[in-house]
Amino acid sequence: MSLKTSTRKRKIAAAIILHCCLEEEEEQELKLRTRTTWVQELYLEREESGFFRSFQSIFRSNSADRFKDFARINPDDFDFILERVRPLIEKADTKLRRAISAAERLAVTLRYLATGDSMQSLSFLFKISVPSISMMVHEGCDAIYKTLKDDFLKVRNNLFHFKFHMWLVWFAH
Repeated sequence: MSLKTSTRKRKIAAAIILHCCLEEEEEQELKLRTRTTWVQELYLEREESGFFRSFQSIFRSNSADRFKDFARINPDDFDFILERVRPLIEKADTKLRRAISAAERLAVTLRYLATGDSMQSLSFLFKISVPSISMMVHEGCDAIYKTLKDDFLKVRNNLFHFKFHMWLVWFAH
């Protein structure tokens, strides 16, 4: 066997191995890209039979107390907060889907804050995916803080005021 033949066989073997590896990579990429469904069936029914739809129609119109039991906030305060946070949490519709409304996003956030329910539990209740619920809660809390902090949170920036306040708390009562 000559040196040329040996080198040629090695090159052919290397080409075959490289081809097999590339083919296997392409198959794996195709498996990753191929989805059986884009959206799970549970979430497709959100607009028609999701909790928020019944929450809005029943609780708001019939009983402010029931609304407060659910969200730990009365309907007027909900509307006040919604008006303030809407620009920060509202998303635009796309050609493929309708965006989740700012009111529903706020309701998810307030329910999470009121109960501490798990993201999975909120997902089943509102018929929204867990990653979306998680993002909504994060964005909602951030928006509430940013829009209401100046009017409703007082930060003591002076050591004297802090000490005086502590004195009142501990000794004046």
